[in-house]
Amino acid sequence: MPNSMQTIGSLTRIFKEKKWKPLFDSMGIDAFGDFIKLFKGLSKDETNLVLTLLEDYLYVDANSMLKHFRMIFKSIGEDLIANYYSKVIFVPLRKENSLSTKSQTYALYPAFHALRQLTKNKVTVSSYDRIEALSTKEKNRQGALILLVDDFIGTGDTALKAYEKYNSKYRVDTDDPAILTIACLGSGKQKIQNKNIQLWHSIEQSKGISESSRIQKKLDALEIMKQISSKLRVRPDYYLGYKSSEGLISMSVRTPNNTFPLFWCPKDSSGNEWPAPFYR
Repeated sequence: MPNSMQTIGSLTRIFKEKKWKPLFDSMGIDAFGDFIKLFKGLSKDETNLVLTLLEDYLYVDANSMLKHFRMIFKSIGEDLIANYYSKVIFVPLRKENSLSTKSQTYALYPAFHALRQLTKNKVTVSSYDRIEALSTKEKNRQGALILLVDDFIGTGDTALKAYEKYNSKYRVDTDDPAILTIACLGSGKQKIQNKNIQLWHSIEQSKGISESSRIQKKLDALEIMKQISSKLRVRPDYYLGYKSSEGLISMSVRTPNNTFPLFWCPKDSSGNEWPAPFYR
């Protein structure tokens, strides 16, 4: 590991500033140790890039999800929601005939409880694990706010497909739908809003290298990241994250594949274990 004391010092500072050590300790995750192992296989330039990226890395733990949803609803106005709509219905942002994923379920319930706490029963709030409930249990709704929930929106492609299915099969004339998420990439947000779809979110992330204010030599940094990713068991089109998203985020139950793979890929190119700090 190049400049081991300096590297450990920088990593210690980052963990302290982000309050990661007590968080990961409580979860039984040795992310600090994994980074030390990871750095041992990287060059000086590669290590410095990863440390720079960690400055902007976000880890959204389960306990903070309720806080983020409360922030979203407060920014919209909980009284406005309670007074304007006859009912609020939460469903996963998911195509029909499929169960919500673990991450969507984790996002669904804190979102539901955050709004119930804020509106204090001034409006009826319901939550369902399947979108099909909109055509069965909620088929007679009128004037409802439909919140299609996921914890993270990446490129926006999957979200748009799921939304279009809702729009064509489950929407009624008096619905007012919105996509609700804790975090999104800026590119995905733009794609969704270009379709005139409401997107309610707490966190927006830019591309980790291409749009970074910390990195001056961006082309060089992109090549260094591709060099790191080439050590991993991932396809070249994932070297910068799915569709070159350049993500720097992990959610409580998963790391999206939009994030640079060095943070989540469990195997190196030879099939040996890679010390990824944040698994998918």
